[in-house]
Amino acid sequence: IGIVGIAIAETLNVTWYNTNGTTYDTTMCTVGGTLNLPTAPTKRGYTFQGWRPKYTPIEYIESTGTQYIDTGIYLTDNSKVEIAVNIPSASGNYALFGASNGSEYNAGEIALWWYSGKYDLVYPTGPNASVDEQGGVIPTSIKQTITSSKQGLFVDNVFRINPSFYNGYVGTRSLTLFAAHRNTIVGIAAFSLYSAQIWNDDVLVRAMIPVLDLNGVACMYDKVSKT
Repeated sequence: IGIVGIAIAETLNVTWYNTNGTTYDTTMCTVGGTLNLPTAPTKRGYTFQGWRPKYTPIEYIESTGTQYIDTGIYLTDNSKVEIAVNIPSASGNYALFGASNGSEYNAGEIALWWYSGKYDLVYPTGPNASVDEQGGVIPTSIKQTITSSKQGLFVDNVFRINPSFYNGYVGTRSLTLFAAHRNTIVGIAAFSLYSAQIWNDDVLVRAMIPVLDLNGVACMYDKVSKT
């Protein structure tokens, strides 16, 4: 009796990008095999230096209290936001993320703030009305995963706040990280961000990781939109 082993090689499509983010070429390679490089591009007056990764993953990015990121996502009552963070200090009143339909926190806002060392969840009670509720002391200088939706605020899978969301809420301003987006950007916070994910109606619309771009600038790369 003979035993025959059959190995099926796994293949992957590799996309090569121009520096402006557009696709230059697509090649196929075998996992564990040799990567087939496309034809080197040419440009008058320039010498091609070789292929580089579109981005370089890093562990986290850290805001100093002056930077924020616009995710381009508009939240509804069926949205969920999950972030992994390390907060060095939770004194004062600052936003980890947020978006409002007006100029104040009570004008229809979905946001997570820290207020004097405690989690402070702002959620809509009407199309242009909202309230805030606090839920426990924030541990500092430790990595934690925070999940926020109408099902509640959870920190490392521990239930903290039970909001009473307004059904049918639709946001009119895009969600920002490190700050809250009202008529202006407010409450810019200083902390480390390891990842950020956003779901709308159980559909993953953002899966953001910290990276260095082609120019070595720290930013968040979104695996969903590939930007």
